[in-house]
Order: sequence, then C-alpha cells, then structure tokens
Amino acid sequence: MKYTFWLKLCVLTSAFANLSFVAPLPYNNKNKLKQLTYNKDIIATLKSEDDNSAPKSSLRGRAVGLSNDLLNLQTIVEHDQVKFVWTSRANDVQKYILQASSDLEYYSDVTEIKAGKNNEVLSYTDEIQSQDAAKFYRILAVKSDKNIQAFAPLAVYRPDYKGVTIHSNDELDMIRVRQDDVESAEILVSTASGMGVPCQVTKKSATEAIVWPSYELSNGEYSVRLRTSKGERKFRLLVAKPEKMF
Repeated sequence: MKYTFWLKLCVLTSAFANLSFVAPLPYNNKNKLKQLTYNKDIIATLKSEDDNSAPKSSLRGRAVGLSNDLLNLQTIVEHDQVKFVWTSRANDVQKYILQASSDLEYYSDVTEIKAGKNNEVLSYTDEIQSQDAAKFYRILAVKSDKNIQAFAPLAVYRPDYKGVTIHSNDELDMIRVRQDDVESAEILVSTASGMGVPCQVTKKSATEAIVWPSYELSNGEYSVRLRTSKGERKFRLLVAKPEKMF
C-alpha cells in the first residue's frame, strides 16, 4: 500500500516538473521583434559616409539607373564649366539632387534643386577643376513619398582631356583615345578578366583614334592598352549604361 502511494506521488511530481519546463515565459513587449520591410519602388539606397566631413553616398555599388532621356538631360561643356539642363517631372517629384563621382561608386552631393512646375526646364552649372580631367555625374529624383529614383551616371570630360573615353547609344559603342603617340600605337581592348574584345581602329590623327568594338559592351570594367616602341600604357574604362525598358 505504501509502495503504491509513493509510486503515485513520484509520478505526479515528475509530471509537475515537466510542465514547469514547457510553461511559456511571461510576454515582454520589449522582446517583440520588429518586422523590416522594403519598398520595391525604391531603386536607390543611400548610405551616408563621413570620411572628411563631405556628404557621400553609395548606390549599391555601381548601379546603372534610369535613362536620362526621361529627363531630356543635356550637358554643355565650355572651358572650365559644365552646364546641366533637364526637364522637371514635378507630378510626384519634390526635388532633384545632382551628384558627382570619380569612380562611379561613391558620390558626393553637388547641389539640390526644387522640382518646380511640371515640364519646367531646370539647369545648373558646375565648375570643372583643373585636376578633374574627367568626372561622373548623376541625378537623383526625390519623390513626395520619400522614395528615390537614380538616373544613369554620365561622364563629363574637359575639352582638352587626353585619355580614353567611351560614347554609347542604343546601337553601338565608340571608344575615343587621345594621346600624343596614338599614330604609332597598337590599341587593344579587354575585359576585366583579361578576355580580348575584337575591335576596329580608325586613327584620325597623330593624337586621336576611334575604336569600334565588334559587339555591344555590357556594363562593367574594361582595359584599353596602348603598345608602342617605348612600352605599354593601360587605361581603365568603366561602362555604365541605362537599364533598357522592354
């Protein structure tokens, strides 16, 4: 009888102990996880950086952006100045931010301009410093709902710039090479991985040549090499075209 009593008591104690381990913890609102959501309409994420007290931002690496044709963007380079002219789409845009970069990755703000009226022509003139032979610019459109649209970066070169530049449209790519000894140089184009790109080279003068790749270049980094009897020089070429709308 005593044995049965103690056996039942052990079973009840064990059951109570097991229940104590699976009992839920008290609810604490501070422990509640916050759900992170991302708006798919936001095509640009800005990250502030503060290296030298200059406002900088990054667009998920070398982002491509929307076509500048949507803004009717034009650039006019005269002497040491570049003028940007575009058409405002003020239906849902509050302001535009013009940014500049030297590597297509990190940008600094140049100016902010209010969107104004719809179809209003906006403009801004920036100084090209003597040390800036080439610079990349892009426009950000800040919408009323705080979403941001990034437009494709474009390169601006000083008129007297000697180097390698690329000029593209919907049908073809053209690489312009300006160097003192172009006439006697062998010009080679390759991808970042070292794969050669077949090209047709037209030498316009002793200091300028036009290179026509045999196929459309995709976005990314390329190398342009000039081989002469004096040695070889290598130029870095970045291609960043607007996204095509299908």
